[in-house]
Amino acid sequence: MGFAEKIIVDSQNAVPFEGVSFLEASLVEPMGVALDLSYTVKPELNDDVLVVGLGPIGLMAIQIAKVMGARRVFAANHSRSKIRIDVAKQLGVDEVIEVDKTPISSYRFPRGGVDKALVTAPPYVIPEVLRVMNYGGVVGFIGIDYGEGRFITFDANTFHFNKLQLRASHAVPALYFPICIDMIKSGAVNVKPLITDTFTLEDIEIMMKRAEKEKDRVIKAVMIGRN
Repeated sequence: MGFAEKIIVDSQNAVPFEGVSFLEASLVEPMGVALDLSYTVKPELNDDVLVVGLGPIGLMAIQIAKVMGARRVFAANHSRSKIRIDVAKQLGVDEVIEVDKTPISSYRFPRGGVDKALVTAPPYVIPEVLRVMNYGGVVGFIGIDYGEGRFITFDANTFHFNKLQLRASHAVPALYFPICIDMIKSGAVNVKPLITDTFTLEDIEIMMKRAEKEKDRVIKAVMIGRN
């Protein structure tokens, strides 16, 4: 869907919008994923929140957590993704943990740990995230993997006695387009810095290869029509 000059879509799957650009509106699908993850975890007033992974979903989750009342928002990402770290800071993250230099479990959080965590990285990071959760903390995740990477292990006793929760987010069906459009329109979530590239249908092969080769430079590439 979408990689064509014209497509036919059932009217029930078409969401009208106004007041935002086509470029901004093109990001409501991944924003819906970030919103579902946020609803799953429910950051609340005065929570310290950790967002793991600074892809488009993580960068939007940072902003949503702030809107929902988070006291501080920390992000964890590899240091090589400088553009993603810079955008995260621009969007209001309080601190970025560069995981190749400081493991999440070694970071000194002001309150000893965090109250809520939103994991947009592969499942293997979940056990380490569980180690930095405060009592009663909630971890939500959307990352998937295949093969052996889909299995994780953690200390069930610590999980039990700290009354932690691990919740899965899966934004299907995609119901959040209207609220996402409203949040972009109101300025609650700024998606413009996430759009690092635009391309036409004729250049799709070039862009796909570049996005794969330069993952640390491309955040979101949006296909546009020819002038």
